[in-house]
Amino acid sequence: EHGLGVPKNLRKAFHCYRCASKQGDPNAQMQLGFCYFDGECTLKNRPKGIKWLRIAANSGYSAAKYFLGVYLLTGQGTTANPNKGLAYLKEAADHGFEYALSKLSIIYGLGQYGIPKNKPEAVRYLRILAERGKADAQHLLGCHYLEGVGVPQDEEKAFQFFSLSADQNFPQGVRSLAMCYEKGYGIPKDRSRAATLYQWAASLPA
Repeated sequence: EHGLGVPKNLRKAFHCYRCASKQGDPNAQMQLGFCYFDGECTLKNRPKGIKWLRIAANSGYSAAKYFLGVYLLTGQGTTANPNKGLAYLKEAADHGFEYALSKLSIIYGLGQYGIPKNKPEAVRYLRILAERGKADAQHLLGCHYLEGVGVPQDEEKAFQFFSLSADQNFPQGVRSLAMCYEKGYGIPKDRSRAATLYQWAASLPA
């Protein structure tokens, strides 16, 4: 399909996906669903794409659960059903699929698709990502602790999560860590250290 090591041939890719799908390969079933959904490898047929995504998802394939969940939330190619969409996302998240963990954190944090805001639930999913070492999640969790959103306010924990994020050269994490030293959040004030960190943040790619 992508022409990796061989000439690109979408028709052959579609044939391979279809053959593997009939043999029960869930990744091939998902990819076949995308072929029908996007119309890149064959004629566009979104209901058929959803059908194959559902088959892959119902076989337990987390990636398919995630994409089917998103389509059900947004109503792309199917009738919107936020409750079912959310259920598929939760199943994917329960198996550690990181896109699902991130999406659920955003949904509950902002209150999207008619689903009420639930800051503690947003933080719960965010924490899983942070504990897996995701720098952006560590930074955002630090912000939650600094502001007391979804968790009790705790400047020391905010400092800890900003530090973890900064250790991975995440620019926002470095800037937030600098702010902690500048303002004395969770650590004694140290203007010199703050200035060094601000300079470091400025040198990192945006």
